[in-house]
Amino acid sequence: MEETRNDLDTYMKKVVIVGCGLFGSVCGRILAEKGFKITILEKESFVGGLAYDYKYKNCNVMVHKYGPHILNLDHIEVYDFLNRFGTLVPVDVKRKVYVNNKAIPLPLNLESIKMIIGEEKFPEVCQKLNKFFYTDEVLLGELMACESDEIRNLGQLIYDKVYLGYNLKMWGKRPEEINSAILQRMPIRMNYNKRLTRCKYQVVPKEGYYVLLSNMLDHDNIETIMRIDGTEVIKITGGAIYYKERMYQDILVYTGPIDELFNYEFGKLQYRSLYFKNQLKKESIDDSAAVITYPDNYKKTRTTDMRMLIDQHDKVTVWVSEYPGEYVRKSNKFGKPSYPVNDLCDAEKMESYKKKADSVDNLYLGGRLAEYKYYSMEETVLSAMSCAEDINKKYGKNAI
Repeated sequence: MEETRNDLDTYMKKVVIVGCGLFGSVCGRILAEKGFKITILEKESFVGGLAYDYKYKNCNVMVHKYGPHILNLDHIEVYDFLNRFGTLVPVDVKRKVYVNNKAIPLPLNLESIKMIIGEEKFPEVCQKLNKFFYTDEVLLGELMACESDEIRNLGQLIYDKVYLGYNLKMWGKRPEEINSAILQRMPIRMNYNKRLTRCKYQVVPKEGYYVLLSNMLDHDNIETIMRIDGTEVIKITGGAIYYKERMYQDILVYTGPIDELFNYEFGKLQYRSLYFKNQLKKESIDDSAAVITYPDNYKKTRTTDMRMLIDQHDKVTVWVSEYPGEYVRKSNKFGKPSYPVNDLCDAEKMESYKKKADSVDNLYLGGRLAEYKYYSMEETVLSAMSCAEDINKKYGKNAI
């Protein structure tokens, strides 16, 4: 007898997703549209994860609760997908870094170098730099390895003034303790271009991320349960998943810290957290920049002027300052993991957790905490799309 569509629906596996941040929301929506029944468990009282935003008190300023989130996109499929749930509007976010008691352009460019070393020295140094002018940008490591004493000294000065202090605060470690090749990652532009990104689209949702992701989760096949910690109702025992103390044979997509899922069996992984301080202000933080980073001088790493971030018109603004610290699960200030440290000493632990996860049927890991790697927002969406595609190929209606 030929199976009807309703018969097939009863055979499709259900999906539990832990976390309704960007990864969980994108993955859940795609699978819901494929016919899967989705239950999302969220620890917080709001959707959006670290991208959550809201209107501040009685003013009209949209505040990104966990620091500035700008969508720098190159993939049209990501742009089109997100734009379905909230209109994406272009922004031109300017950044500066506070060095020698003044704010200089970031990303670093020739104007930045002039402001660091001074007007008098700049012509001579610029002449030495002309060997790099064939390209738009050069990596800091190349300057520090240059045969020219002047260029090497410039690279060391930039490292000391701009790079070192910021990374010590962000990671709690020197850059080389995290990755010996980390110096190669800091580009310095050999021109006067101040634009933050070279991506095709630099955008934010017009109505905010909370609205966009709420729209994304508005589907008949999606149930979102708030204020529930996934690691308290989900356990991995003997290679099997248990959900609410019963063996679970459907699909689990997990986006939280991977070591917590496995009850720290191979030891704790290092995550960093951020504490945020908001200040209601009448004046802008800077006439030409929305974000200023602080390598030294202050305990904070950066301050964002939210009114300037997305060109909002209000008589007041909100400054959001970020203070990094080590993630501690029950901490009041640093109890929300933001990004993995992922240094060499954690590599062996992570490999053990990855092997353990691979041995569990129907378990999918997603996002920077579960996969223990840094993702941009675009990379997060692409990874969620790929995860949903893998699940649909294996368990979707066409696979039955």
